[in-house]
Amino acid sequence: MLQLAGPSAQLFENAHFAIAYTGPTDGAAALGRRLEALYQAHVRLVREWNLPAHRPPSKLEVCFFARYDEFKSHLDRLLPDTPEALGFYDPNSNRTYLFDLATAPSVVAIRADVAQTRPAARDRVARRVAWLERSIIQHEAAHQVEFNIGLFRSAASAPRWLTEGLATLFELPLDPSGRPLEPLNGYRLYEFRKLYGGGVETLGDVRRFLADDEAWSGGRSYPLAWALTHYLREEHRAFLGALLRAVGAGRFPTSAAEREPILSEWFGPFDAPWVARFYEATMRLPLDASTFPG
Repeated sequence: MLQLAGPSAQLFENAHFAIAYTGPTDGAAALGRRLEALYQAHVRLVREWNLPAHRPPSKLEVCFFARYDEFKSHLDRLLPDTPEALGFYDPNSNRTYLFDLATAPSVVAIRADVAQTRPAARDRVARRVAWLERSIIQHEAAHQVEFNIGLFRSAASAPRWLTEGLATLFELPLDPSGRPLEPLNGYRLYEFRKLYGGGVETLGDVRRFLADDEAWSGGRSYPLAWALTHYLREEHRAFLGALLRAVGAGRFPTSAAEREPILSEWFGPFDAPWVARFYEATMRLPLDASTFPG
């Protein structure tokens, strides 16, 4: 892994991760602490829901680059169809690839634009970058942890909304024991309200979204996946646990036609009243929108 990360790469290890890094050691150590907290958050989930899981056979490998151009060379090689990604988990190599977000061209440009503006504008940018950094690191590493402890066997065997929705639950700030420091993912709720606040009809076909991975439509699907996963965790926790156990055991079908009746039996008919209850419950969740950047 060190050779892959580059000639200047060094290795930082902790209980569950091996990080090849090209920047300062304290940055790698800070990342290591965040990743360990994320791992412990998954231990909490497994114990709370009584899910079958196992310790990974080896430490999970992470490449952490000091500069965007170092990261971009790996992104272009491994995920050529996603040129704008700011971090990713590659299931083929079983590695997570991250970089210092301050060097991302989009972040550099935004900071240059607001450098001469009021402090309030600079503070909003700083909050946005901090949220992006935390959410990207913890979201992508959550995928890595979940596949390596056995919650998911492969991306094809699990509904897309479930793999992404579960990862969004772990974007929260965490204490070292993995306990969340906030009650819910406020920024995903903020996104949900911005994208779907025009009424329940803006959600589209929720039944298809849950059963058919082809219904996934990029960035706007993430807050919907978060909202559905959050709602099912609160209202149908036992059945959501059953779904995770079936997926982890390889007993859940991959076709939309086979998935839909199983999901309907567990969670409800996904008819207009069901979707309305989900939508209203999500829109009622508490949110201080002033704390989030635009």
